[in-house]
Amino acid sequence: MQEIDFFGLKFSVFTKDILKKYINNTIIKDDKKVFYGYSLGIIPLFKKFPELSNYFKVVDVSVVDGEYMYWLLRLLRYKVGYKLSIPNLVNFVLDEANTNGYSIMLLGAKEEIKQGAENNISIKYPNIILKIGKNGYFDYDNEPDIVNYINEQNPDILLIGITSPKKERITFEWKDRLNTRIIIPCGGMIDVLSGKTKLSPPIIKKLGLATLYRMIQEPKRLFVSSILSASEILFKIIPIILYNYLLNKKDFKISEIYNK
Repeated sequence: MQEIDFFGLKFSVFTKDILKKYINNTIIKDDKKVFYGYSLGIIPLFKKFPELSNYFKVVDVSVVDGEYMYWLLRLLRYKVGYKLSIPNLVNFVLDEANTNGYSIMLLGAKEEIKQGAENNISIKYPNIILKIGKNGYFDYDNEPDIVNYINEQNPDILLIGITSPKKERITFEWKDRLNTRIIIPCGGMIDVLSGKTKLSPPIIKKLGLATLYRMIQEPKRLFVSSILSASEILFKIIPIILYNYLLNKKDFKISEIYNK
């Protein structure tokens, strides 16, 4: 799959048909691929978790996750092809799994939320082979048992609904040990699949207000972190990216913003 390099972040360039083919070929050939989404919101995490840049090395397909990242790419004349955020990617993969009878497992969220998501998937996508997953409340010492359980179930697609950077670390460290074909770190998408939270309406998303919409749904959990992240993005990250772009600094890497 073709890629563009946006100051060290790799974005995949594909059409809808190419993505379908890629998903099916990965599963049919018993390959192993990680699908991921880069948003501007991930960049402030480099400050606290510089190891994120190492985790990104295992990514095979990367989508533009979030309107602000999409707008910034368009402003700087980067062409990314088919526009697909992580929530939409998950729905796309679920549709494809339902069409072809692939198996899926969920890893993450509270047990009751995970079960609610599994129940909704079984109703909405009756042709999917649903493997009973695991909630996201486990310690580092329990991870070998989780890996063994996933391998026993052998799902075609694994959705990891755990917060960053844990979901990235798990993906990075587990990828080669897992008997699964496609791994998608998808954050709060299990909450969405369960009905606990809702995706922002298309018009809200197009206006770049998806974070505000999520914050309204979960103010206690997201208010402070969303405000701090937005401030960091608007007043530090975007100006630094634009500065390096205008000066044509080709050695500049977004992941190194907090290393200087």
